[in-house]
Amino acid sequence: MCFKSLKEVFLDDLVQSFKDKRIIAVTVIYLIFLSWGMKKAVLLTGIWNIWLTDILGFGQELPFPIIFFYFASIVLLPIFSLLLSYDIISGESRTMRNLVYRIPRESIFFGKFLAIFLINIFANLIVYIIAIDFISHTQRANIIQQGFLLYGFLVIFALYFTSLVLLASTLTNNSKKSLFMGACFIIIPLLFMLSNTLKIISPFNYYKYGLRFFTESISYTPFFILIISSIVFIFIAYFVFKRKDL
Repeated sequence: MCFKSLKEVFLDDLVQSFKDKRIIAVTVIYLIFLSWGMKKAVLLTGIWNIWLTDILGFGQELPFPIIFFYFASIVLLPIFSLLLSYDIISGESRTMRNLVYRIPRESIFFGKFLAIFLINIFANLIVYIIAIDFISHTQRANIIQQGFLLYGFLVIFALYFTSLVLLASTLTNNSKKSLFMGACFIIIPLLFMLSNTLKIISPFNYYKYGLRFFTESISYTPFFILIISSIVFIFIAYFVFKRKDL
C-alpha cells in the first residue's frame, strides 16, 4: 500500500465531506438529537436512576445522566453511521474510475474508510465532551473518566457499524440499493437478539457492557468480538472492491 496516495485520498475525502450538504445535515441533526438527550438526561435524573440500575442488573446506583446519554448515542449511532457511509463506494463510481489509473485500489478503499470513520468518531467526541462537561457541572459529579471510557466503547461500536455499512456499499454501484442493504445489515443483528444462540454475534447484545466501567467487573470479550467482526467486514469489503468493475 502506498501511504502517500492513501493520505491523498483520505485528505481529499475529508475536505469533500465538510462540503457535502448531506453529510453536514446528517451530522447536525445527529448532534441536535444527542444534545436533546443530554438535556433530558439531567432533567430526569432524580426519577429513573435507581429503576434503570435495577433493570440493567447492576448492584449499585449509577450516574443516570451519563447512562441515559450513552444509550441515546448507542441507539442513534447505527442510523448515523448508515447515513454517513452508505454511498462511500457505491455513490462514487465515476470519481473512482479516474482515481484507479493513478492510485492503487487499496489506497482508495482505506483512505475513504478512514475519512468517514474519523468524521463519525469526531462528531461523537465533540458531543461527548460537551455532555461530560454539562452533566459534571449540573450534577456536581466527577464523571470525566467514566464518560471518556464510554466514548471509547462508542468508538468501537462506530467502527463496527461503519465497517458493516462499508461492506454494503461495496456490493453494489447503486446508492439506493446500498442504503437498503446497509439498513438490512443493521436490522438483521437486531433480530438476532430474539435468539439465545444468535445474539452472541449481535452488537446490540453488548450495548450495556460499556457501563461496566462504573463497576469493578469489566469483561473485555465484547470489545474483541466487535473489533474482530469489524476487521472481517473491512477485509471482505476490500476483497470485493479489489475485484469490482468500476
